[in-house]
Amino acid sequence: MFKKHKSSFNYVDYIPSHNPKYKWDKKEKDSNELVTIYIERKNLSDKFAQRFFKKPKVTNVDLDKFGSFVWLKVDGKKTIYEIGKEIKKEYGESVEPLYERLATFIEILRKNQFVKLEKSIKN
Repeated sequence: MFKKHKSSFNYVDYIPSHNPKYKWDKKEKDSNELVTIYIERKNLSDKFAQRFFKKPKVTNVDLDKFGSFVWLKVDGKKTIYEIGKEIKKEYGESVEPLYERLATFIEILRKNQFVKLEKSIKN
C-alpha cells in the first residue's frame, strides 16, 4: 500500500573519518600495505563467551589491498569522490564500477561504525 521511497544519499559528497574507538595498524606484505582493524570485545555477553566458549578478547578485521588502500586514504578531509580518483589513478580500470563499489565498501564500514561520514561543505 505504501511505497518505500529511496533516499538520494550521494556518497561522493561525504567525507569519511576513522572512528577513534577502533585501533588499527598497517603491515607491508607483497609490496602492499595491508590494514588490520581491531575490535575489542568488552560487554557482558562477550565476557561470557570469552570465559565459557574460549572466544578471543580482540577480533581482527583484515582488509584486502583495495580496502586497505581506501582505509589509508580516509583522513577526515577528502571526500569519497576524491578518494575514488586516487583509487582510479592507482588501479585503473580493474576497480570499475568504481563509485558503486566504493560506496558499498564505505557503507559497510559505516554500518560497522569503523568510519563516520560528514557532509562536505564544498558542495
